[in-house]
Order: sequence, then structure tokens, then C-alpha cells
Amino acid sequence: MKKSIVLCSTLTIFGLVGCSNSTETQPILQEETNQVQEVVENSQQSVTTPTTDGEQKTSTVNQQQADTSVANDKELKDLQTRVANLVEETNNIKPTGGKAEQRNQFFAAEQKLDMLDEEVDNYNDLIENRYQSGQITHQIYQATELEIEKLESQLEVANDSLESRFGIYD
Repeated sequence: MKKSIVLCSTLTIFGLVGCSNSTETQPILQEETNQVQEVVENSQQSVTTPTTDGEQKTSTVNQQQADTSVANDKELKDLQTRVANLVEETNNIKPTGGKAEQRNQFFAAEQKLDMLDEEVDNYNDLIENRYQSGQITHQIYQATELEIEKLESQLEVANDSLESRFGIYD
């Protein structure tokens, strides 16, 4: 059920990116992302397990996610910070100079976005490998995948905005 909701939401997000200009897309993407996150959070159920002293201990999927290794968290947080910084930097670029200079500005910025997008893809592959090898739980895998999708969407919106500002669509 969660997979179909996330898939539908992702398809909706990418459909909106393709059909809207970037200034309209960012709020819509954020709303869609918030809705997906809310559905996932609402569907998480508490799990009650007995402890050694006979008491009941309640844990949630969120608590299980907190058990991720520090290395995973650091990698994801680093990517989130770098994406946020690059998106801000890209959004602040204004076309200046002649056509050739503007083309150079555009392609330099686009190259940075593409390189970071490739790093996000590589991290996604790493997470998939960790999940398949049993190093991380399904809940951690799903939560990380959701965060990766957010990062990819942010980079895509920044690229669309850059294309719109420079009038270069490749």
C-alpha cells in the first residue's frame, strides 16, 4: 500500500514538473512531498514487545529508523546540506553578459547540478545494496528512499528554474 502511494505521488510530482513552470512547481512539489510523508507517518504502527523484566515496551518505526548507523546518517545529511546549498546557489544565478557568457554560466551551473545528482544516484545505489545485503531494515530503506526522492526533486526543480531563467532547454 505504501509503495503504491509513494509511486503515485512520485509520478504526480514528476508529471507536475513536466507540465508546470518552475515557480508554480516548487510549492506543488513541497505539498505533494508533505502529503506523502504524512501518509507514511500515519501508516506507521506501534509495536509492543515484552522486555526481560516482563513489562511491555512500545517502539515505533521512527525509533527503528533512529537505529541507523551514524555513517548512513552522516552521508545523507551531507547530501541534504549540499543539495540545499547548491539549489540556493543555482537559484541566485542571474544571466549576465552576452549570449556566449550566459551559455557558459548556464552550463557551468547545470554541470554542478548534474554532478550532485549523480552523487545522489550513487548513494541511492549504495542504500539499495545495503538493504539487499540485510545491513539495513526495510523501514530504514523506505525512509531513506523517500529522502533521496526529495533530493532528486529539489535538483530537478532547480534545473528547470535555471533553464527557464536562461531560456536554454536541453
